[in-house]
Amino acid sequence: MFRREMRVMDDRSTGRSSTMSRSRYEAQIRKVLGERQQETAIDADGIQFTWGEVKSVVSAIERILDETGLVEPEKVGLMGRNLPAHFAALWGVFVSGRCASMVQAFQPPQALAADLTANRWPLVIGEPRDWTAEVIAAAEAAGTVGYAFAEPAGTRLERVTRAAKPGPQTDRSPEGETVLQLLSSGTTGKPKRISLSRTAVDEMIERTIQQFEMAGPATNATQLLPWPLASLGGTNGALPAVALGQRLAIQEKFDAPKMLELIRRYRPAFLSIPPSAVGMLLQLKPSREDLASVKLYSSGSAPLDSNVRRMLEEDYGIPVAEFYGA
Repeated sequence: MFRREMRVMDDRSTGRSSTMSRSRYEAQIRKVLGERQQETAIDADGIQFTWGEVKSVVSAIERILDETGLVEPEKVGLMGRNLPAHFAALWGVFVSGRCASMVQAFQPPQALAADLTANRWPLVIGEPRDWTAEVIAAAEAAGTVGYAFAEPAGTRLERVTRAAKPGPQTDRSPEGETVLQLLSSGTTGKPKRISLSRTAVDEMIERTIQQFEMAGPATNATQLLPWPLASLGGTNGALPAVALGQRLAIQEKFDAPKMLELIRRYRPAFLSIPPSAVGMLLQLKPSREDLASVKLYSSGSAPLDSNVRRMLEEDYGIPVAEFYGA
């Protein structure tokens, strides 16, 4: 396996090769990255990842994008997991003006390899454990340049494919104004890739910020995010968080007792977790005081059980906003 380490530098200036408009939140995001260096950006099962570390990953991602020759809004495959560097990578692709195309990391190597073969992304970024020999072989056959994070909570990336530039067989054609491709929940079958334009993404960020503000002060709050990063719920939480400078508390795999501890520790006013997960949380029989900070629960991806809704509203006094099927 050929590896070339990409060390992070923070003094990079971003070059632009397209006149496509950027997100109206780009300047706000870059301000957060520039001014909050020492503060915690992400709490990942107790591992603290600072905004300075996030900025380092963003700088490395933007430099890799330029070195591989990707222009706005060409697609970048992200094998997303709920790990700090993966959130930073999403933010880096987003502010660069390229299209973040989410890839389901939680699938067998042969399925992941088939995904790379079918989509022929010019660049894919993921976790070392997901770059198996079979997946690397599929990437190289497709002409894809592959990078892996050097360590789960780290800020360095290293190339795992031999080629440093995408091959001619890769799909370099942008899909109109698409800047984000998410995966559906898969509740009715195999997850589907959903394409969103810059305008749609900015509106999504704005709506989520409004939901936070309905519950209480949104800026500098802590957001609990158990949704998979590659899903609509995960990205719908991750992008507003960086725009607002919120701390994210994430879990790679949902754990109800740990989630309850996070609620007790951070006292969030707004809570958005999958319907099945909130059901597991209530099975722990938390006290009313445990959930007293929560002023609004937002549900999605699947119908919310009527008994769970009743418990939230009647036993805990928590209003429910349900968006499934919208």
